[in-house]
Amino acid sequence: ANPEQGRFYGNIVVADDGGTRNYHGLLMSVTKRRAKGVTVQVNYTWSHCIEDNGSTPQFQNNGQQVKERRRLNRGNCDQDRRHAMNGSVVYETPKFENNGLRLVATGWKISGIVRLNTGSPLTIVPGTDQARTATGDQRVNFLGGDPYAATQTVNQWFNVSAYAPAAVGQYGNMARNSVWGPGTIRVDMGLTREFRVKEGHSVEFRAEAYNAPNHFNPANPNTTFNNVNFGKILATQGGAGSRVMQMALKWVF
Repeated sequence: ANPEQGRFYGNIVVADDGGTRNYHGLLMSVTKRRAKGVTVQVNYTWSHCIEDNGSTPQFQNNGQQVKERRRLNRGNCDQDRRHAMNGSVVYETPKFENNGLRLVATGWKISGIVRLNTGSPLTIVPGTDQARTATGDQRVNFLGGDPYAATQTVNQWFNVSAYAPAAVGQYGNMARNSVWGPGTIRVDMGLTREFRVKEGHSVEFRAEAYNAPNHFNPANPNTTFNNVNFGKILATQGGAGSRVMQMALKWVF
C-alpha cells in the first residue's frame, strides 16, 4: 500500500493454531519374571501419526506452508515410526558348588538390549521454487511405478526415473512424507559382577558394548531432486554409529 515505507519492514508473520494431528497405536508388552536366572521383557508398538502442518506448530506465511493448502499438506508425521520393538534379556549365572567355579563364574550378569525401528517418513522436494511462492511446501511430481530403487543401496535409495519437477506455478503432486528412509537395528550388551571384599565393602566390575555387532545403520538419503547427491546416503544415523565399548570399576563402601 505504501512501498516507500513498506521497504523498511521485515517479514510479517500471520499464524493460527488450526493445525491438527492424530495418533493411533497398538502397544504390546511381554514380560518373563526372573526364573533360573533369566529375565526377559519385550515391548512392541505398531502406530500411525498423521498431521497437516509438519513440525511447525502454527501455519505461517514465513516460508513454511500456505494456509489454504492445509489439507493438501496432510501426511505422515515427521516423527512417525510405524513399527518399534525393544527387547531386553538379563541372565545371572548360578551359584556353583565347586569352589573354583564359584569363585570364577558365580554372580555374573549378562544383559542385552535390542532396538528395532522402521525408518522415518520423507518428502522429496524439487530444490527450486517451481510454484513461485517461496514456500517450503513444494514437492516433485510422482510419475508412478516403484518410488524406490530396485536394489536399495547407500548409493541409490530412490528410483530416480519415478520423479520429475513440477511445472512452473505448480506445487507438485507427490504427497508429503510419503516415502520412507532406512530403519535401525541396534544391539547393546553388558557384563557386570559384584565382588565382596569384606563386610560393607565391594567392588563392581562393568563392561558395556553399544552397537555390539557394529551394525551399519544408514542415515536418511538426500531428498532434494536437483541435488547431485539425490537419493544417496552419506552418513550414519545419530546415536547408532560404530561400536563403542567401555569398562569400569566401582568401589562401594
